[in-house]
Amino acid sequence: METIKNLLLHIGESFGPDVYLLSTKIQGLIWSTADIVLLLVLLRIVDILRRRSNVRPLKWRYVLVTATALITPLLALAKTSRHFLILESLICGTQFLLLVYTLLVERKILLSLIIELETGRTTKKY
Repeated sequence: METIKNLLLHIGESFGPDVYLLSTKIQGLIWSTADIVLLLVLLRIVDILRRRSNVRPLKWRYVLVTATALITPLLALAKTSRHFLILESLICGTQFLLLVYTLLVERKILLSLIIELETGRTTKKY
C-alpha cells in the first residue's frame, strides 16, 4: 500500500503543465483514432445496406472522415492547450456530428437490419 501511495505522490509532484499537455495529446490521438474506426465501420455497414436497396453509395461522409483522419496527427503538434482544444473540438465535433447525422438519416435501414438479425426474417427490403 505504501508503494502505491509513493507512486501517486510522485506522479502528483511531477505532473506539471507540460506533462498534462502531453497526456492530453495522447488521449486526443487515441480518442480520435477510435472515432475514425467507429465511423468507418458504421459507414461501411450503411453502404452495404444501401447497395442492397439500390441506393447510391455514401461519398461525402467518407470525405469528412478522411479529412478528420488527415488532420488528427496535428494534435501532436499543438504548442498550447488552447491550440489543442480548438483543433480537437474541430476534429471530434466533426466526427460526432457525422456519427449522429448518419444514425438519424439511416435509422430505417439500420433498424431493419437489427430486426432481421434478431428475428431471422426480413421485414422489408432495405
